[in-house]
Amino acid sequence: MRSRLRSKAIPERIRLSFVDDLTGSTPLSLPSRRTWPISLLLGVVFAIFAGIAVAQIGSMRGQSIDTVFELMIVLFQGFWVLGWSVGVMILFLLTVLFLLYGESARITGHRLVHVVRLGPVKLIL
Repeated sequence: MRSRLRSKAIPERIRLSFVDDLTGSTPLSLPSRRTWPISLLLGVVFAIFAGIAVAQIGSMRGQSIDTVFELMIVLFQGFWVLGWSVGVMILFLLTVLFLLYGESARITGHRLVHVVRLGPVKLIL
């Protein structure tokens, strides 16, 4: 069997907005996508990783630095915590993203409009 290439529809316009005008449109019902289990899992992983970061920062606070070797250990641990904190922030943002995700669709004129909601920000396709 030969496979045929099917062209997919490309959105005519993509825009970000805080408001979504619904005048003169017919809403479509979409099946709900449950993203709260993913958000819950990411939240648990975030809490574990944040706890590790807090414990490492706490262990750095009481160290006395007498030699260059001890200074290198504290500097290494500090830069490690800095890199780890970037991962913790990414996990936090992913948790919030999946918690606030929503989508809707409507027909305006002769166009299908798909709206992806991430909290107050709407991506209108």
